Formats: sequence, C-alpha cells, structure tokens
Amino acid sequence: ERIRFAGIRTSIISLQPGSISIAAEVFYEPMALLADVTQSVEKAIESFISTLPFDSTLQLSRLGDEIQSIPAVIDVVLGPVMANDGAGPFTVDRKYQPLAGYAVIDNTFPLAQSITYTPDL
Repeated sequence: ERIRFAGIRTSIISLQPGSISIAAEVFYEPMALLADVTQSVEKAIESFISTLPFDSTLQLSRLGDEIQSIPAVIDVVLGPVMANDGAGPFTVDRKYQPLAGYAVIDNTFPLAQSITYTPDL
C-alpha cells in the first residue's frame, strides 16, 4: 500500500490466471524408462510455470531449455502452445505475458495427453 493524496480513488482487480496448453514432442535416450522421462518432463514444465515471478513473461525458448536439462532428454520440439486470458485461445509464438500476472496449465489439455515421447534412435 502507498500513501496517496486525499480523494484519489484506487481500484484493485483480480483476474483469473491465464491458462496455457503445451504440445510437444520429446525425444529421449532409448535406454531410459519412458515412465521416468514422462514424469521428469511433466514435473519440469509444471515447476517452470509455477515458479515464474509474478507479472513476468513466459518465454518458450526457456521452457524448451528446461525440458532439455533433463538428463534422458535428447531434444524437444515444441508444438502449438496455446494461451487463454479469458477472451478465447490464441497461439503463443515466442513469449507470453498473462494479463493476470501468472498462468496455470489448462486442465482440459493435460500434459500427459499433449506431449508425445519418441526414443531417439
């Protein structure tokens, strides 16, 4: 809170979080267990999104870097990443700054269904 001059009106609004759906193809080390890779990738994505500072920008290149930091992951190709701030879904090209200041993964497009895993042969 700040001290303001008398008579100045302040409006505080709280918006629903932006929702994001992520499609991707993850190429992984063939000797790795698929269940372990899947769990690590989903955990990395959820952690990346939930730890973004408030009112920051989600950059897809950094999301890809986070996924590739998993030891068993060889490569990742991000597919269409969609966001919705309440006015309808739109494609995220490179970065996304949610109107509410933060985003969550869209429950209607769970990561388990929107990410495919391919052994890198």
